[in-house]
Amino acid sequence: MKLSGPNFEDAMAGSALYVYETDEELKHYTELLDKDYQQAMNGIELQSNGVYVQASTIGSLEALISFLKQSKIPV
Repeated sequence: MKLSGPNFEDAMAGSALYVYETDEELKHYTELLDKDYQQAMNGIELQSNGVYVQASTIGSLEALISFLKQSKIPV
């Protein structure tokens, strides 16, 4: 699916998409997205020497890092 619109500069590919109507819903969804982001980033252990990894979505990044970990390749 492709989305277009204003203010998507900070959108993160692969993250959930929520539609809100109230400020309370916005706060709730913001907290959910923050938790998802922190969970994904906390699972990444960086080494001083290793390969540089880049992916277009969070899910792809997680999968690639998981593969590299299993292959004992430092990231």
